[in-house]
Amino acid sequence: MARFVLTLLLLLISAVSASRRIEGNRIVSTDPKIVIDVDRTLKLVGRFEDDIRDAAHYERIVFADADAKGNIHRMWIAQFEQMLPGHRGSYDSKVNNRVQIGPLAFDQQVGRYSFSRSIASKPGGEADKTKQFLLGRGLHVDDDLTVARFETHTDAQNRSELLIFYWEHGGDLNTFAQKARSTFAIHTQ
Repeated sequence: MARFVLTLLLLLISAVSASRRIEGNRIVSTDPKIVIDVDRTLKLVGRFEDDIRDAAHYERIVFADADAKGNIHRMWIAQFEQMLPGHRGSYDSKVNNRVQIGPLAFDQQVGRYSFSRSIASKPGGEADKTKQFLLGRGLHVDDDLTVARFETHTDAQNRSELLIFYWEHGGDLNTFAQKARSTFAIHTQ
């Protein structure tokens, strides 16, 4: 029985990481075929995945800088997202502020963020799942954060996308995007 449980766990782990593996602060993805190098001062927290209603499936890979009490000061997330096969349509986001990062063109947004407001507006959504994931690892994230969000489509049909988020306390909105961009680099494989 123990051997069966171990085999089942190994299958589940390999299913989660079939398209991506993490090597220290490097994410190697086969879909899309890219490598993301994350700031070495951020530590890997882990990864999790879930569905967004009946529309899409996502995998989040989380890195953070936290103090000894588990209070997060900076956090970085890569979210690989794909429409579910049964869902018709595609991503239709507009590019308002295009930035080139390695081989990919992203739409970049910067602003203030509150996990509690986001959770209140979408209970059980990505913010809620992320906060639960962090709490399960003894980490706490405050509400008054500055965030940079980068979004790009990763396939010709616009059914897959990559989102990168960078959060930290405070931060000048005029310079925060550049600071966030300095926390990662993207290369082709």
